[in-house]
Amino acid sequence: TNEIRRVKKHKDTLNNITHQLLHIRHQFKVGFFSELKQDIPSAVKSYKNAYSYLTENARIHDTNILEMKMIAGFLAYKICRISFESSQPVEAINHFRRHADIFKSKTGPTDLLFEHKAWLSKQFQTFGDLFTRCPLAIQTQHPGFYYQEAAYQSMARKQIAQTCRRIEQPDFDSSEFLKTTEFYGQRPWRQHHQ
Repeated sequence: TNEIRRVKKHKDTLNNITHQLLHIRHQFKVGFFSELKQDIPSAVKSYKNAYSYLTENARIHDTNILEMKMIAGFLAYKICRISFESSQPVEAINHFRRHADIFKSKTGPTDLLFEHKAWLSKQFQTFGDLFTRCPLAIQTQHPGFYYQEAAYQSMARKQIAQTCRRIEQPDFDSSEFLKTTEFYGQRPWRQHHQ
């Protein structure tokens, strides 16, 4: 409870235009702490606020698209998992469909399209796993559809990656880029850039 108040207090001092990413991070933290407190309605509300802020207000461009997709994936997972656990499978399915529709077209740089396909494949596979664990069966839906889409995206990724293998790589020391990143989804060579 104290942590939630502390995060909310800090969030209130932020400017939503210049601190967009912090706003998303704060909403995620409040959702996480609410989940720990077993305050599920507050957790879902915070996760949905973070997700909608990310998809509607955050500036997504080629340099940060992987990071934004990773965060959106975490948020979508949390929202869908809680929806399934709360016996609301239709809510989970609808949210995931919106999530997939929003991010299918956000491919990023064309030379990294294989990365986008891998991300999409993982999203569909993860949702299929969540759906499989759902105790309530839905007559019109089946987790196999999501596994099939994951396989399709994975095959597309493989084809694109094989095309990229034919491109000659520049000669440089790649060990410099193998450092750990500050945040999930950041490329090692783009750290500290927003």
